[in-house]
Amino acid sequence: MAIKKKSESPLMHFVTATFLSLSYLLIYPMYQAAISVGPNSTLGYRTPRSRSSQYAWELANNLAAQYSVRFSVGLTLLTLAVAASLYFRGIRSQAAWRGLNFGVIGAWMIGTFVIIALVETRLAVFNS
Repeated sequence: MAIKKKSESPLMHFVTATFLSLSYLLIYPMYQAAISVGPNSTLGYRTPRSRSSQYAWELANNLAAQYSVRFSVGLTLLTLAVAASLYFRGIRSQAAWRGLNFGVIGAWMIGTFVIIALVETRLAVFNS
């Protein structure tokens, strides 16, 4: 008896991609909480530059929070645009919708490094 493969719904991929793109918003409160805690080794944007002083700590966590929100909103809008394009063009193949999820995951990873680079660049200017 052959096992029948359950079909994946484009809606499932859409929800997953949207949640992933919005997940950066969950990081915002962590950065805000870290500001009141002060430089530490467990919470917030933690690099040697960000922990060099209280001001650097506050600057780094504020910047990381702002960039995270901007990135999340931008990625969510892009995700919605691509999903709408796929849907209204009648593209229902699993590969296309999985590609949306993999694209969001890739953008999420790249966005993390871009945010780090932006914050570290600002901290380098501050420390010089």
